[in-house]
Amino acid sequence: MKKQLYLLIIIVLLSNLIYAQESDADKLKIDKSKILSKLDGLALAQITVNYKLTTTAKMVAQEKGTRQTAGARISAFLETTDEELSANDFQEVTDYFYFYFQKKLKENGIDTVAWNTITATDFYKNAVDKDADEKKDESKEKGGNEWVTYTAHKGNTLHGKNELGFAFGKIKKGSSFCEEIGAPAGFFYLTVDFADVLVNLDIKTSREENMYYSKTTTKKTYAWAVKPDMRVGQPDAGLTLFWNKKSQSEILTQKKDMEGGVKYADEVSDDPSKARTGLAKQFAFSKELTPILIQTTREKYKAAAKKALEKYADAFVVKSQQLKND
Repeated sequence: MKKQLYLLIIIVLLSNLIYAQESDADKLKIDKSKILSKLDGLALAQITVNYKLTTTAKMVAQEKGTRQTAGARISAFLETTDEELSANDFQEVTDYFYFYFQKKLKENGIDTVAWNTITATDFYKNAVDKDADEKKDESKEKGGNEWVTYTAHKGNTLHGKNELGFAFGKIKKGSSFCEEIGAPAGFFYLTVDFADVLVNLDIKTSREENMYYSKTTTKKTYAWAVKPDMRVGQPDAGLTLFWNKKSQSEILTQKKDMEGGVKYADEVSDDPSKARTGLAKQFAFSKELTPILIQTTREKYKAAAKKALEKYADAFVVKSQQLKND
């Protein structure tokens, strides 16, 4: 087990060195840009951020010969030791990102549109918030991942997470919206995660047989690694969309997480007794490998999350400049 774990850690370290050579801007991908390649103005019409509270890695392995199949998963739980992260905390981080993003755009020659100009339009006022349930203070959970969702300025959802773009009557309205505000519009979906979690599973079957008996033994070897590091990535649901007055659209995707690079964790432990009573109950998942508890304070969490989001804004500006020069 230790040998496998050390091997996985070495793989993680080597992969980090490889990806360190790739800039954050290179992690953003867009095909045949017609909007970002000519960007001299942008309205940050919607910024929606998922904040992970529990993050899980899973793996299913199958041995080639016997077709024996098994699965494994490992989860990391986030806990603030002074008091719970509140709705105000998450809103603070989201709004900070909005203002930082706007500032970086202006500093690099990309004009922005004031928020009150956006909210004064009929397109904004008449938006149907299809994702309203995601904005409630209680967290959402799926597949071992738990998160809360917040939108900058508590704004309306103009582009739903399940939409590939604007359709039917909304195409014309979206284009009129861009013409009215005098700039293309960006609708961003991002995820802030607090750790990089990896798990590996190896299955080997051996068979012992003679004239008196037959015995088959299956051995499963697990290895995992958890790296506390605030990071920004693309969410499982929701695409970052850009739209202009000509009804042209494009989608920006993210190939790899952007690491904040700020040491924020006070303690990393697999001891459930160190967790608060409510959180400790989540450690009872019977098929879980030893869960990992990452503890920090509210202020350290917010500072690290802000730094990670700054990295995204910086990368976006560089990417838009690269597209202009191509």
